[in-house]
Amino acid sequence: MNEPSCCGVWADLLWTSPEMLRDEVLLRRGTEKSDVYSLSIIFQEVALRSEPYSSHALTPEEIIRKVRKPPPLCRPSVSPQAAPPQFIQIMKQCWSEMPDMRPTVEEVYEQFKKLTGGK
Repeated sequence: MNEPSCCGVWADLLWTSPEMLRDEVLLRRGTEKSDVYSLSIIFQEVALRSEPYSSHALTPEEIIRKVRKPPPLCRPSVSPQAAPPQFIQIMKQCWSEMPDMRPTVEEVYEQFKKLTGGK
């Protein structure tokens, strides 16, 4: 994959799934499973009220390089006090390294309905 040329482009990739970071064709096309991964990064932003990966002392470029080429896995860190345990569990399911292990958008919606009492 071609490397982004400036730091702003690296930051724009923080919501991008690992498989898309590894495959330019997939990056242009996108998938529902990659959208679910992106959604989980937004969940982290909501839970922490901060930028993606804000708990890491890394630049966006360093984060993207680590997400693209594990091990170890690089994912946002969310303390148990930041959100209800079920919320954190859903978020972690959504950022699974294996796309097929991520829930569908519909499954995420249903889990959130249960979490919020149907709201």
